[in-house]
Amino acid sequence: MNSFEIIWTKSALNDLDIIIDFISQTSQRTAESVASKILKHTSQLSEFPKSGQVEPTLNNLKFEYRYIIEGHSKIIYRLDKSKIFIERVFDTRQNPDKLKILNS
Repeated sequence: MNSFEIIWTKSALNDLDIIIDFISQTSQRTAESVASKILKHTSQLSEFPKSGQVEPTLNNLKFEYRYIIEGHSKIIYRLDKSKIFIERVFDTRQNPDKLKILNS
């Protein structure tokens, strides 16, 4: 089985930074744990790129977006021939309507 290269977009890295910064205001240890779990979970996509479900709120866009869940984070990604683009990291405690405008 071929491995896919995982590429984090600037938007996804920014989302992750915001989440980790927010958590670190309460606990640096928890923030580091959350970041580690998100990175570990996304790395499994390299071998199992379709392990995430299709994201229905983004089905009207050019690409098919999929997601995986890690804790309170919905990790939105899309596949390209041999690459996986991590597009956004969305805190599921937010209003789900915000997800619709992520790629506007």
